[in-house]
Amino acid sequence: MTNENAALQTITIDGPAGSGKSTICKLLAEKLSYHQVDSGAFYRAYTWLASHYSKENSVNFESVLSEELFFSYVNEQPPVFSFENNRQKVYWHDNDLEEEIRKPEITDKIKIIADNKRIRNMVNEKIRSLSKTYNIIADGRDMGTVVFPDAQYKFFLTADLSERASRRYKEFADKSPDISVAEVEEKIQKRDKEDETREFGALKAAVDAIFVDTTGLEINTVLKIMHKSIHQVDS
Repeated sequence: MTNENAALQTITIDGPAGSGKSTICKLLAEKLSYHQVDSGAFYRAYTWLASHYSKENSVNFESVLSEELFFSYVNEQPPVFSFENNRQKVYWHDNDLEEEIRKPEITDKIKIIADNKRIRNMVNEKIRSLSKTYNIIADGRDMGTVVFPDAQYKFFLTADLSERASRRYKEFADKSPDISVAEVEEKIQKRDKEDETREFGALKAAVDAIFVDTTGLEINTVLKIMHKSIHQVDS
């Protein structure tokens, strides 16, 4: 619940894959009693909706974004984002999509959706609308540059490529037991290049962002550094 008499605040956390931004966003939101906004979940939800539409209408997924009917479909039946215990949830027709949007087939298709300017504008507006009602912490790749250029606090997390690959390998190991750390590192390098050269919403640090190198640091140490930085800005 928000205090209507207090000014709402927005914190952004950007950074490349494996830098720790999603984890720290969750923990910092809990520590400050803010609402966590996972921008990636928005794009995953629209990817799921595009996939659902393509199957329902027997349309090739790659051509969905060229159909005006798809955008009418999205406007008429959009995914709904809300908060439960300060955690972000996404529904479609009252169906909880959390597990659906995390499936590998959605991950494999997300770039096509996230690179579309119309989709990005939809997502950005939905995220901005949340900041008008709640104190939020939003993580992504262009939160502090495009979505919230006037955010009160901006962070950019980074880490050595090898460490980021090691972190992601631990996440992938259960789902893809045959994958190696070298393969994960190669995927992250490719992802970094794609993110940095996107036409819309490229990975880029805001000029006034606070850089935090998470290499070799425990997550609680990173949390303390960021929490302290917020207090220093406030003082």
